[in-house]
Amino acid sequence: MKRLLTVLSLLAASGLSSVQAAPTLIFNIPDDQPSNVGTGTNVISFAPAPSGSNILVGANIGVEKVRSSGGIFGGDPSPNNPGFSLPITGGTLNFQTGAYIGSDSSGVLPQIFFAAGGTFTITGGIAGTTPAIPGGSDLLATGFFTDPVKVTLGPLGVDLVGAVNLAFVNDTLAAFYGLPLGVPYVGNLGITFSTNGAVVPGTGFTSTAILGGAEVVTAVPEPGTLVMAFALCR
Repeated sequence: MKRLLTVLSLLAASGLSSVQAAPTLIFNIPDDQPSNVGTGTNVISFAPAPSGSNILVGANIGVEKVRSSGGIFGGDPSPNNPGFSLPITGGTLNFQTGAYIGSDSSGVLPQIFFAAGGTFTITGGIAGTTPAIPGGSDLLATGFFTDPVKVTLGPLGVDLVGAVNLAFVNDTLAAFYGLPLGVPYVGNLGITFSTNGAVVPGTGFTSTAILGGAEVVTAVPEPGTLVMAFALCR
């Protein structure tokens, strides 16, 4: 893992991993999803050490649809079906970060940070692809966080998770939009959520609702570049 991140950092520094002017896929997280701690649905939580896990956890967060860039939405169009939305049946996002590593209150809003290396999955079914992707536990996207995960804490209990990641997309879904198969995508996860009042940095919290967000993955223009990175890591 450490070697992979080092290689990706070198590629970024050299400009080889640039993802400008490339199609994107947007997995949409709808707003107004109440958190249910009892069922573990639509929950973002942090339980600090020593009594807690000391990581940020997102559990069973609803994902309603996926679309590509292009069409009426603008952006670099996908080769196939640009801008077309596909509803997701039983779409669910789960994630966990690395350990809590500190906070920064020097800016306009305080932020807390969790170590890179945690993972995420998006599962669900899509009827609009050929063949259809069945529901249940079928993976639509999965990956890991390449940078520290940041939570910006709002003064009224409205907070934002931001996480850069490396993602892999279901081959059937990628093929529907004419995007590369079996290669890493650069991803950005952003989720707004509410809590009961302002969160004090370093203290635990549990969301009261998911207020919306998205996982946006970008197809790298030259897939061989990141394939080379993985080869170098072996």
